[in-house]
Amino acid sequence: MKFDKLFFSRCSIFLSLVGIIIGLYIQYHLSLRYETTTGKSRALYTLNQLAYLKFTFFGFGALILSIISAFKKIKKRTFFLSLSLSLISILIYISDLWRLMI
Repeated sequence: MKFDKLFFSRCSIFLSLVGIIIGLYIQYHLSLRYETTTGKSRALYTLNQLAYLKFTFFGFGALILSIISAFKKIKKRTFFLSLSLSLISILIYISDLWRLMI
């Protein structure tokens, strides 16, 4: 099966956007649950975030597709867009954005 040049970059952008949306949703709910916890539970609350690191496969899958699309000789702007979105998708899960939402 032969794909067009933009197939991998489009898939990368789509996967990144799905990962970003899910990541922001998870971070928002982490912040809501943090506000309802008290005392000792707050001290260990970052361990709850480790359960959601499995969703980084959206970002890593998008990163792999972005790298594959680089070898297909697409426009640099499309490549950098897919690459930056995939890195943002990974960083949303790794960072503690829920602390900024409190």
